[in-house]
Amino acid sequence: MTQNRPLFDVKEPEYHQGPIETAADTSIASLKEHEHLTEAHTLIVQMIRSLARACDRGLDAPKVSIATTTMLRQLGDLMLTLPGTEIVADDQATADLMAALEDLRNA
Repeated sequence: MTQNRPLFDVKEPEYHQGPIETAADTSIASLKEHEHLTEAHTLIVQMIRSLARACDRGLDAPKVSIATTTMLRQLGDLMLTLPGTEIVADDQATADLMAALEDLRNA
């Protein structure tokens, strides 16, 4: 009996956690530590982790796609749905940045 072999010997690239995934994990850990998250947030937390990993991979590509920029926006929006992640503008520069981001979100 013959054994099927792959047509090409393609190795999966070595996985390394990127900066966005690391930041997402740090934020999630902090929210858990401060008891903002419950079991009800399990799905959202997993979606955030998956999106963060996908964003890192997309940003590592030779050319950043529109899909990656869309995922980055979705990741930011999803993070803000978690309790304890409210952004507070404590200076004018932060307030201006938040206003610009809101304008982009509504564009």
